[in-house]
Amino acid sequence: MAEEQNTDPTAEIEGQDHGVRLPPDPAIRKLAKRGRGEFMAVVKEHPSSTLCWALLAEGSLLTGTDAADIAAYAYARTGRDLGFEQLRDAGWDGDGPVDWGYLPNQGVFRCLHALAMAAERLGFGDESDDADTLLRELSDEAWHALRGDEVPSDGAVDVEVDEGFGDEQTSDH
Repeated sequence: MAEEQNTDPTAEIEGQDHGVRLPPDPAIRKLAKRGRGEFMAVVKEHPSSTLCWALLAEGSLLTGTDAADIAAYAYARTGRDLGFEQLRDAGWDGDGPVDWGYLPNQGVFRCLHALAMAAERLGFGDESDDADTLLRELSDEAWHALRGDEVPSDGAVDVEVDEGFGDEQTSDH
């Protein structure tokens, strides 16, 4: 009798070490289920969610004011510090990769990226460089994914608008 071959393509991937993984973040599911209208309620329910802190920081960076940049810096540092504490609790010793592809880890990476951006805007160039370097050391894949845009995006697409659009009467005849 021939041995059965494992044809599950994920079996090999799951068996590989992709780095440290945080425990599941219940805020992720709640954010997806409850939407933007209840965002702050989810943040209050899950103050240790690095994704919540990252979203606060990214939203502030999108605002583009000095006060919002200061808030983004504070949000991002809070999320980064919480994330590092959680990573250490999960077995990270301050060195080695962290799994970018694992959704609960992404808040930490996003906090580091937002911290680099906010620190740069506030004139903390060394801190910005340090956050950016650490992001890349933790996961080159995360660094490339997050550095695609200088400002986090909510999915909006920039389009050119004809200034005269809508000013004309149109007729199909």
